[in-house]
Amino acid sequence: MEMELERRTVNCLRQRVRQVQNQEQTLELKLPEGYPDIGSVLCAWGQCLLRSKEWRTEGIGVSGGVMTWVLYLPADGSEPRWVEAWLPVQMKWEMPQTHREGSIRASWHLKGVDARMLSARKLLVRAGIGVLGEALEPCEAEVYAPMEVPEGVQLLKRTYPAMVPREAGEKTFLVDEEFPLPEGSTEEIVSCRVTPVLTEEKVVGGRAVFRGMAQIHLVCRGADGQLHSMDFQPEFSQFSDLDQDYDMDADISTVMALSNLEPEVQEGRLRVKCGMVAQYVVRDRVMLELVEDAYCPNRTLDTQHKELDIPMVLDSRTQTVTATASITEEPGRVADLSVWLEHPQVRRAGNLTELEVPGTVQMLSYGPNGELRASTGRFRGLWEFPAGDTTAVNAAVVSFDEPTAISTDGQTEAVVEMHMDVTCVGGQGMEMVSALELGELMPADPGRPSLILCRPGQRSLWELAKSTGSTVDAIRTANNLTEEPTDDRLLLIPVS
Repeated sequence: MEMELERRTVNCLRQRVRQVQNQEQTLELKLPEGYPDIGSVLCAWGQCLLRSKEWRTEGIGVSGGVMTWVLYLPADGSEPRWVEAWLPVQMKWEMPQTHREGSIRASWHLKGVDARMLSARKLLVRAGIGVLGEALEPCEAEVYAPMEVPEGVQLLKRTYPAMVPREAGEKTFLVDEEFPLPEGSTEEIVSCRVTPVLTEEKVVGGRAVFRGMAQIHLVCRGADGQLHSMDFQPEFSQFSDLDQDYDMDADISTVMALSNLEPEVQEGRLRVKCGMVAQYVVRDRVMLELVEDAYCPNRTLDTQHKELDIPMVLDSRTQTVTATASITEEPGRVADLSVWLEHPQVRRAGNLTELEVPGTVQMLSYGPNGELRASTGRFRGLWEFPAGDTTAVNAAVVSFDEPTAISTDGQTEAVVEMHMDVTCVGGQGMEMVSALELGELMPADPGRPSLILCRPGQRSLWELAKSTGSTVDAIRTANNLTEEPTDDRLLLIPVS
């Protein structure tokens, strides 16, 4: 007799692609008319911008670019000058063909930017970019549950409260702010970098709510001709309508990107317009009741199993990692510190998972004699934590604090604090019963005892009951158990 099982579906998002691609872009840049010839190149800055995303049947693509600013010393000995350039970027990720359109998340990191002199009027600008591309496709995971259980059939059922990705989308918005500037502090903007930072993200009913700030970091030339840096932090508050209402257990994971940047100084005021994209995934708690095993003490029972294939978020946290870069320079006035980050690298180290975040700090400073100079130093942020062998660890740097410089004994150390979003995902490979067929009655064994005395050893109550033809309830009642027994306890096993 075949037992009827109800097939239930859980709507979720499946990750089709999650991969970092690295690319290097170069551009030959001619100086504008009226600019003095190049004597030497000091340094460069950059800002990544996301322009568009495209979902295709065979893969995903993103496009954007890097705004760059190059600082150089003129050959005629005049004050430092700077020029701007745009380096376009396009990246593609292949995936198995699909006819269901999903959502794309793209996290950009500028790994480094520099320039070198090709001639007195021409520069070669180079930028290294790393993009973490994610393709999330809507799917239905299947869970099987028996509708009616015949007498005598024993089921091993377990319930798992699972956080499951249910919905993805994005919210685009504009931050347009003006700030008063101290008199004489800023004559011109040399470079501008903006880092979106979320201070709060949550699901409220049918809305995703985002609050945060735009960390604006400027390198400027003041009225005295000196270069220095300035920071501003305008706040933003946004919401996005969701496809359905969620309860209080739902949470959200958001990747921020910059899509446009326009800094401007006019009449002693700074105006910055920057377009932002909040790329979010909503995760909701569902109760998964699985039948993992079955038997019947007096009948044969054939079972078929399937593996549960559903992405479950086992743990999610924000972790701060601190790293230090050493720069061999004599102490002087620091005009600017800039950070270039690479995507975190995940490695297994015995029973631990190790996250490494490499990066570079660029320091622009004035030496003891007032000369302007630039230097760099590498750093490695490390964090170790326990994670199961079957757990996938997804990590991304969501923001970093502006670095601080400490100069001692002719050397400068730059301290960088990075904030990482770390998510552990599992759930695939869990077995569940998908079909049951109850057979004929087994003849009774006249020599079989009605009571067995034994110690469980490493066996669970379910394993004891199944192997002896008893039931878990009968063993618990006979031994007055409320939980699993110790390995050496002597148990009475009633046999039907």
